[in-house]
Amino acid sequence: MRGRKTLGGIMKATRADVQRAMNARVTDWIDQAEVEYEPRPATASYSVKLSPDDLAWLFEEAERRDVSPSTVMQELVSQARQAAGSAPADHEAGDEPQA
Repeated sequence: MRGRKTLGGIMKATRADVQRAMNARVTDWIDQAEVEYEPRPATASYSVKLSPDDLAWLFEEAERRDVSPSTVMQELVSQARQAAGSAPADHEAGDEPQA
């Protein structure tokens, strides 16, 4: 079609296409929408109070590794879990960490 470009094989809408869609009633085009749903793994966030020295170390370590402070914390927790010898599900089942 004239006036349309593709991006990785996917048609990009022209400015006129976008304007038509904005002016149309949702019920006119919603059944044409293609939605791809992929569940994401559950995550959680925790707030932690760190001493000024620990906070300074965290930021220095993140800078040294060229990652975010959150990434450093995630890696440290993962390493601690592995060092304990078990996964979180093992504790829920009543299993003890292996010696």
